[in-house]
Amino acid sequence: MSISIMDDLKGKCCVITGGAGVIGCSMVECLARTGLKTAIIDLNIELAIQKAEEIASLTGGTVIGVGGNVLDKNSLAEAKKTVNEQLGPSIFLSTRPAGIHQKQPQR
Repeated sequence: MSISIMDDLKGKCCVITGGAGVIGCSMVECLARTGLKTAIIDLNIELAIQKAEEIASLTGGTVIGVGGNVLDKNSLAEAKKTVNEQLGPSIFLSTRPAGIHQKQPQR
């Protein structure tokens, strides 16, 4: 993204599902550094909160951790409600969350 596009996103809210993992945390850190308010949604709520606190401390950004299961519509609705209440309406981005890919047979 160009600098001007990132400037336009400052203060907006972004959600990363599966965000407590290595790739998700890297995305969250990058987005928080650009000024986006960022939420980590992860099945492991304790880890999501821990990682959010670490990234917020590291970047000075606004980052929250929220529990949520991408395979459960009601769980995601609750997560969305929490994010909207704490950070405002969001732009949704997603990493490849665990549990939604089919296992391939080993060769």
